[in-house]
Amino acid sequence: MNVLNYQVEFFSCWHCGSGLGGGDDADAIPLLDHDGLPFIPGRTLKGLVREAAELLYADESGDFIIRVFGDEGSEQGVASWSNACMADEQRQAILQQKLAGALRTARYFVSLDEKGQAKEGCLRRAEFVVPMTLYGSIGYLSPEDGKLLKDCLGFIKQMGTHRSRGFGRCQFTVSEERQAGQDRQTPPPDIADVVTFSCRFESEVVLNSSAATEDNHESLDYIPGANFLGMAARSLYGKLDGEEFAVFHSGHVRFNDGRPLIGNKASFVCPANWFVYKGEGIGSGARLFPFQQATPEDLQLKPIKQQRGGYCLLEDDGALRAAPALSKSFSLKSGYDREKRGSKEGILFGYSALPAESQWYFTVTFSPRISQDTRRRVVGALLGPQRLGRSRQAQYGAVHIALLTLPPLAPAPQPAEAGKFYYLYAASHLAFRDERGLETIQPDAQQLGFPPDAKLRPDKSWLRTHRYAPWNGKRASRDADRLCISRGSVLCVESTRPPDAQKLAAGIGLFRAEGFGNVWVNPAFLWAENIAAQAPAERPAGTAAVDKNDRLLGYLRQRQAVRRANQLVTQAIDDFSRQVRSSRVTPSQWGAVRARATTCRTYAELKLLLFEKEEKVTAGPVDYIDQIKSNRASRDHHPGFLVHGRVANAWKGNGMIDKLKDAMDAFYAQPELASLGLDQDSWTLLFVERLCAEMAKKTAKAKKRQTGREG
Repeated sequence: MNVLNYQVEFFSCWHCGSGLGGGDDADAIPLLDHDGLPFIPGRTLKGLVREAAELLYADESGDFIIRVFGDEGSEQGVASWSNACMADEQRQAILQQKLAGALRTARYFVSLDEKGQAKEGCLRRAEFVVPMTLYGSIGYLSPEDGKLLKDCLGFIKQMGTHRSRGFGRCQFTVSEERQAGQDRQTPPPDIADVVTFSCRFESEVVLNSSAATEDNHESLDYIPGANFLGMAARSLYGKLDGEEFAVFHSGHVRFNDGRPLIGNKASFVCPANWFVYKGEGIGSGARLFPFQQATPEDLQLKPIKQQRGGYCLLEDDGALRAAPALSKSFSLKSGYDREKRGSKEGILFGYSALPAESQWYFTVTFSPRISQDTRRRVVGALLGPQRLGRSRQAQYGAVHIALLTLPPLAPAPQPAEAGKFYYLYAASHLAFRDERGLETIQPDAQQLGFPPDAKLRPDKSWLRTHRYAPWNGKRASRDADRLCISRGSVLCVESTRPPDAQKLAAGIGLFRAEGFGNVWVNPAFLWAENIAAQAPAERPAGTAAVDKNDRLLGYLRQRQAVRRANQLVTQAIDDFSRQVRSSRVTPSQWGAVRARATTCRTYAELKLLLFEKEEKVTAGPVDYIDQIKSNRASRDHHPGFLVHGRVANAWKGNGMIDKLKDAMDAFYAQPELASLGLDQDSWTLLFVERLCAEMAKKTAKAKKRQTGREG
């Protein structure tokens, strides 16, 4: 597949809606990723380019539209669309300098009635993103498709909401065309029986836990092995010289589930026989009660509950540690009506997605009968960029798979209890059928790899079950429902002899090609009594190499400084307001001080106008009086406004003049204001303006309350 890299440069503020509000703060917020940074989803870009293609090539190249974009409900397009995101260096610099909040700015909108006047209660506040440049890519097949896609990108001049009001003006530029998979690894010449892979999410991934089309769609917390089987089958089916059944159906090749990779350590799901105190989780460390073994003294503190879900790690010294919880995101989506160029009525749904940049691992197990040539072809089909999960052609599902060197996860076994009880921990889902061919969750001992005289002990087992219908991408339909024993379950078998290790190594039960049937016998962690707190989530370290003169970063730093200065102003006003409960200063006098603050250019000039006495004036008394009487402007700007005449009596009461002067000096001398790189004079004058306006309102309200009491 070929890849077309592009950049989109915005010339005005823009908003790609998330469908969500910001509570009391905003009625509409833009789409943000897990770091709080804006991006353009691939679904939006795909829709814009398709609309451009329908305008440009509907008559002459209709097949191009169906081939590249697909046909609704019947055919999937061949092109893949990544999200358009910020450059990595710029993104890292914004996160390091904590400038993400400065990327958004507020805009206000109001609805008008038939008279052209604002409707009551229809004021809306929406957040928009400042102009910037984003980068994305489009995967396509033929050079002809690439040429037409470039023409469509150049046709787009606006995107996002409120385009008719000037928002979202943009320009697309193609920066590079290349062949996909150039960084793909080459399989080694000798493939071992067990091959470990890493799977890095380059975008969010949607793996729905249910086939339901209504209600909330929860995401799985693992990658089913069937997804990796499908990746290999998509490339190899029909090309293995008759080995397709052995590779994809017989269980001789097992594509195991993907699980989180935490600090280059393999994780596994918590067993179902663990119990913890109610209200506590294993994330912060916890005392465990394996097999619900709690004394009456333990239960006097708190009741206990079963630990369901979650991952844990085995440290090098054998200690247990909780793995960080997966931070899933939720986004609203809607169907698109191409005729009305808007959302379809009644087609609203949501996706719960696993986070981008997360690391996962999985293994592929080969039986000895699979040749080295076939193994190399299977491994090669998995390596490199892949698409995974729902909506993987646009916005979601971009992953990169590589070979991984990881120590095998082999928990130390515990001796069988009294020589007769064996506990099987389900490292993956298990599925069985009884002698009549019916699904069952109570397999016989032989199905579990034990001799015929052994028997399953349900009273000592801890099982969790579920039912689901797997999706078959080839047939574009769902297969029959499966009844499964969920991973993490613990089965107890009473037997005088150990199980067949070779049979367990090959997997037990059904659907082994999809990763089912992995069990561990008597792992020691089943009897663990403590688990350590989870380690903090690791983020890749590094320093962003961004030009200090970067226009966007400079603009964001300025906005961040202005925002912080406004907070300092608000805080100083609040402190002064609490300090001054009552005064004889009238609202008009506060307004006079505010008027003088608006006309001054420096803080020193304002202090002269407010606090310096007349004897400091160099002009003679007669000339000074004539100057005052000559024009109103001079009368408004003579020095010492607060320290002479009738005004001084009101301001001297309760030491108001000293409090005002101290507050102004304290604000001007704030070291943080100087460190922000802002003009101290301008912000001190602004502080005085806002302070006077606030105190005028406060004084007027106090006077109104007093008048009401007297009446």
